[in-house]
Amino acid sequence: MPVLVLSLPERGAATVEVYDVGGRRVLVHRLDAASAGQQALALRAEHPLAPGLYLARVMQGGQQATGRFAIIP
Repeated sequence: MPVLVLSLPERGAATVEVYDVGGRRVLVHRLDAASAGQQALALRAEHPLAPGLYLARVMQGGQQATGRFAIIP
């Protein structure tokens, strides 16, 4: 199972969205009471993520950050 490592600027709710290269949202994960700092998030999707390139968007408190990652077989 893939793990996404991210860093949150503050304590509180955050949302992580994952998109495939076609722009389709393939996963949404809400963190209700996340602590500030580094987080490791297991990417548990309804359907396993296929090998390929993905974009992750993290939103918290009006701020957002994006990054790319790959699933390699």
